[in-house]
Amino acid sequence: MDEDKDLENNNIQSKITETPKKTGIGKIVGIVVGAFVALIIAIFIIVMATTDAPLKVSDEFVNDIQTNKPVAAYNLMSDTTKQVTDADSFNAMVAQISPILTGKPSVTSREISAETGVPATATIVYEIQGTDAKYDMTIKLQENNGKWQVLGLDNTAQI
Repeated sequence: MDEDKDLENNNIQSKITETPKKTGIGKIVGIVVGAFVALIIAIFIIVMATTDAPLKVSDEFVNDIQTNKPVAAYNLMSDTTKQVTDADSFNAMVAQISPILTGKPSVTSREISAETGVPATATIVYEIQGTDAKYDMTIKLQENNGKWQVLGLDNTAQI
């Protein structure tokens, strides 16, 4: 009799502690949502990793311009860009804009493009507070023999 009572109590206890099982649809929805979140995270990590190298060069270039180091900035430019931009003109441009760009640069956009048989390119856009306005500075880069180099820059005031 005591054994029957113990067995009955154990059955009652196990029913109380049993968690309800998810339905098949609930499991599928959970798996799909989890896979979607994992995919978004993976894409984000890949984008950040692939734009890291050109971003470092671009950051250095912008810093060199802001701190009035035209020679260092010029050395980050590609040979093609140097052929169309002489050092003296570039130095004069940096001397003119470096005192204006006083704020901390903030990356607002970064994009990388790669095609088979064509060097990879990147475009990094910064927003920088100036003494007279906010500026958007767009830096275009190209990968040459595994090294990212500046192709050009566009600096425009926000209106």
